Amino acid sequence: MKILQNKKVRFAAILLVALLAALSTLNAQPAEAVTAEFGNYFESVKKLNPTVKNFHTMNVGEVYGLPDGKTDHLEEGDTEGIWGRELRKWNQLRLDPVTSGQPYVNGGISPDNPEQLERQFDNQARFMSGGRQFPERISPIQKGKIFGEGLVGYLDQGFQPRKIDEPGVPAYQATYRFANGEEITLQSLMGCMNPIEEGIGQTRKGYTFVPDGQNPDVVPLTVADNNDKGKDKDFNGNYILGGFLFACLFVRQPPSKDRKKLLFLLV
Repeated sequence: MKILQNKKVRFAAILLVALLAALSTLNAQPAEAVTAEFGNYFESVKKLNPTVKNFHTMNVGEVYGLPDGKTDHLEEGDTEGIWGRELRKWNQLRLDPVTSGQPYVNGGISPDNPEQLERQFDNQARFMSGGRQFPERISPIQKGKIFGEGLVGYLDQGFQPRKIDEPGVPAYQATYRFANGEEITLQSLMGCMNPIEEGIGQTRKGYTFVPDGQNPDVVPLTVADNNDKGKDKDFNGNYILGGFLFACLFVRQPPSKDRKKLLFLLV
């Protein structure tokens, strides 16, 4: 009888260990989160590529179609094939747009600090010109929320694709006129002041900016501001350096640590 009881105890212990192991496996979070939404998306990818024999193996250079009408291809490191590449892109697109990379301004800029905000936007426009001109701001700097799919610029990564769901995250925007007559609307995320743009490829849908309430203007537009802009400021090499830094970002080459320090000195 004792032997039988001991066997029952051992068997119960084995079952308990197995159960705990199974629970720990269920609770563990995979490196790449797989959702039902991604599963549905990938089914559409598979239907578009009936000639692909295995979606989970690496075949460097293999080209495949996407639901948006574009194509992509496998590269070195895509060890889990098309499935792994698309899952990585899917999850990267859904990272927090404010905290998933190094900010341009730690903590962002509050609407209660319009002078710093105006200086940041003026510098961004000036840097885009390569530091050789003072673009004219032709709209107020407005606060609001932004959502959609596009690219967010980070100091440590350059521009990265991000998807922002409605109702969106706080952001600013303003329009500038450059020396060649081109008018460009600049947008930045309020929580980090990282610049954003509509994007290319998988992110080409672009962002939508919705101004806040009845009085979204944080920095109003005045004729005096534009007429005086640049008159009391000496043109110097700092603007050229600033232009170089932003140029690095816009061609997707992340600035070095030394360049980052220079950028913060200019803001």
